[in-house]
This record gives sequence, C-alpha cells and structure tokens, in this order.
Amino acid sequence: MNSNNQKKNNIKTPAVNKRNTASVKTDSRAKSLKIYSVGSVAILVAIVVLLNILISGLLGDALTFDFSANSQNTITKETREYIDSLPESTRIRIVGLLERPEDLQNTPYEYIVPLLDDYVAKSGGRITVEYKDPELYPSIISELDPDNVYSLEEGCYAIQYNGQIQVIDPMDCFTFDEDYFYFYNAYMPISNNVEYMFTNSIARLISGFSKKAYIITGLQEEYSNSITSILNALGCDVETITVSDSFDIPDDCDLLLLNGPDMDITEKVMLEIEDYLANGGKFICAVNFTDSNSSENYDNLNAVLNTMNINIDPYVIQENDARYMLDDSGYSSLTEVNESFIEQSSVFDYFYQFKESYIRPVRILVDSSTEYLTIAVSGTSENAVCIKVAESGVNQYGDAGRYYTGVYSTITGPGNYAQVIAFGSNDFMSDEYISTYGMNDYNVQFFKACCRFLLGNESNVVVNVQTRGISDYQLDGEKVTTTTSTAVLAVFMVTIPLIFLIASAVVYERRKNL
Repeated sequence: MNSNNQKKNNIKTPAVNKRNTASVKTDSRAKSLKIYSVGSVAILVAIVVLLNILISGLLGDALTFDFSANSQNTITKETREYIDSLPESTRIRIVGLLERPEDLQNTPYEYIVPLLDDYVAKSGGRITVEYKDPELYPSIISELDPDNVYSLEEGCYAIQYNGQIQVIDPMDCFTFDEDYFYFYNAYMPISNNVEYMFTNSIARLISGFSKKAYIITGLQEEYSNSITSILNALGCDVETITVSDSFDIPDDCDLLLLNGPDMDITEKVMLEIEDYLANGGKFICAVNFTDSNSSENYDNLNAVLNTMNINIDPYVIQENDARYMLDDSGYSSLTEVNESFIEQSSVFDYFYQFKESYIRPVRILVDSSTEYLTIAVSGTSENAVCIKVAESGVNQYGDAGRYYTGVYSTITGPGNYAQVIAFGSNDFMSDEYISTYGMNDYNVQFFKACCRFLLGNESNVVVNVQTRGISDYQLDGEKVTTTTSTAVLAVFMVTIPLIFLIASAVVYERRKNL
C-alpha cells in the first residue's frame, strides 16, 4: 500500500513541475513580446516624428507644391525678387488683428493666410506674421499705433516697418462683380489682389513714399473701391469729399479724382477745383456717355478744364475702321496711345492701345499755345465720327476724322504748376470695367501709370504683381510637371511606404523566434 502510494507520488510530482515550468516560460515570453511590441511602436513613432521634423526643416520648400491654376498660396517671382533685394537686416512685422482662422473656406482669409505663410517662409527672416485678436490682447492696438493715427480695426492687417504702419482691409484685396452686388446686394469676388496689395504696401513703407488722394463723391458717380486699392498700393492714403455747400479741398491733397459722374459738378465745386489748380494741383477726371447722362454737357466741369486748355464735348464717338472696332456698332473700340505723351515719362513706355466704349471726345482748345503744354493722350483712327443725340431722337453726325479720347495739360514754365488728365471714357477708372477685365488690363495699368506720373513717384518702387483669378481648385497641367510629380511620387508612394516596410520586417524578424 505504501509502495503503491509512493509510486503514485513519484509519478505525479514530475508532471506538476513541468506544467509550472511551461507556465513560467509562457508568461516570460508574453511579457517580453509585450515589452518589445510597445517598444517597437514607440521607436516607430519616434522615427516618424524625427523624419517629419527633419524633412520639414531641410526639405520643406522642396516638398511643398502649389498646383492650383492661380498659385494662390505662393508668392510670385516678382515679390520674391523684391524681398531678396532688401537688406538681410530688414524687419517687417505683419499683424493680423484677429485670431488665426482655422476654417478658411469661403472667407477672404482663404487667400490671405496661406499666402502670408509663404511670405514668411521665403523672406529669409525679413518678414514675420502673427495674429493678435484685440479682444484677447487689448494692448496690441496701442502697441502698434500709440498715437491712434491709423484707426486700426479688428479683422484688418497692420504692416509695421520702422514705426510706420500700412493698414490693409481684407475686402480691399479683391475685385467684386458690380452687377452681382447691384442685383443681390452681396459681394461676389472675381479677382484676387492679395499679393499686389501686401507686396506694394511693404514697398511703400520701405521707400517712405506717402501721398494723399481725394475722390469727389455725390454726383451719382462710379463707386471707387478698386481705385482706392490701386492708390493705396501706390503709396496714397485715400479719402472722399462729398459735394455740398461746404465742399472744400484739403490743403494736403496731392491728387484729386472725379470718376464717372452722371451729373455736372456744382458751381461751388467748380470754384474750389479752379482754386486748387491755380495752386499747382493734380487732377484726373473721367466722363463717359450713357443713357442717363447723354444730355449732360458738363458746363461747370468744362469751365474748370477750359482753364487748362481742355474741353469734353457732348457727343459720343463711333469708330468706323474695322481694324479698331470691337463691336458692330463701333461704340466700343481700340484707341491708340499718342507717342508724344509716352515721351513724358518712362512709366508709359509699354502702352500702345486701349479698349474703350461710349467715349466722349476730348478736345484741345488751342493747338499751339505758349501758355500750356497740352498733349493728346489717346485717340481714334482717322475714320471715326462724332454723334450727337438730338432732342428729336435723330442722330446728328459730325465729320469723319481722328478724335482724342484723352488729353493731358500743364502750364508751361518753371515751378509747380497744375497738371490735368481728362478722359472721355471711364474705362480707365471704372469699377465695372476693372471687375470685368481685372487689374492686369492695360487700361488699369495705364491708370496706375498716370497716377504715378502726377504724384511724382515715377522712380518709386512699384512691384508689378499680377492679379489672380478666384481659385477653382483645379490642377494646372503646366505646373504638374514631371519633376514635381516625380518628387511627390517618390515621397508619398516610395519613401514613406518603404520606411513602414522596413520597420515591419524588423518587427517580424525579432518576433518569429520568440
């Protein structure tokens, strides 16, 4: 009995020991596997983070591609060359007076925030961008503008350089469809002028050029949003003067503008402009021919222009030369720039023809005068005629010939004398025209050149940044080149997957023997 019990005990004891040993080995293996798995994941995450930092720091620009048709997130060659020309010690601070927007879609900041990031990335430390919401950082306004000179407001951008500020309202960075606003009372952007505004505002601050322009309002004139943006970028602060019995042109007016009025100026305005010109003022006006002003002779405006040897006649020009006609009626046509006017300044060197429509002829009163230097700016072919709409509704035709569509005049002799440019069409200054053809159009570029000429900033830096359309998010086939496509393919289809494959192989090799 004892012998049998002893045998049983001898048999059972070793079995228990094996099971305990296997359990210990299994627990040890599971623990090692768990530690190794967690460690492998941690190492892999560390590798990915490290590679991301290295690639972003060393190859960030090389691996960033803007394939959109209008390159909305990338500064152009013109801007980059201008920034590179600045001393490395240049410090330009751009402050967005708002929290940095996270959801950019369908907001003006969709075109501003990423582009400003590119300014920073490619400026070599010359430009910084930050966002400070005045509600969260109340001191930011007084920090930027301690004397409250610039009327900084939430939502705008302040560009600061050497204590000077240039303010940019995001809405001024776009051209809007005027017809859409008229019918729906809502803004529909049709072109993107963000880079033009920021680059030239920076150039203005650095050059120190500063002028004041005033636009006359209250005559059912053209709305002047686009003109304001153009003048701001040229170095002008812009204000309006409304026609009233107390109309007065401020002493600091460097340039006065009248843009497409549907009615004549008042006698009070006439006298003020005459006095302004007598003291060496600079004046640009544009009047066209429409159904609502076809019977308007602009007697008071012409009284002002007559003092400068110019008159705008109450007719509409009809072009009859097929080489110049832009429509069958002949009321829209190409007009040629006068070479004698081009010679007045280098800013006009590359202008040859314009598109104009419903043009009033602008006449030089005295062709040969020792008192004035009066030069035709642009004109028709030799086959154009003038049409006057009579009260009976019958068209009366003038003789065929060449008619001027714009005239420049100044008083001869030494001194700071008045200068005037009068256009018979406001296709140079019209918001409707600019919204249709964009800021890159020759007419608009010519208007900029005229402003520079009269303001005396011909030698001032103006960076010729082109207007861009509103992005449709389609890829541009010319930009998706073999080189860029190969780079994207190499990074996203080869390099990154290869890293994961190698990591997987290492994990497998270590795990299979455990």
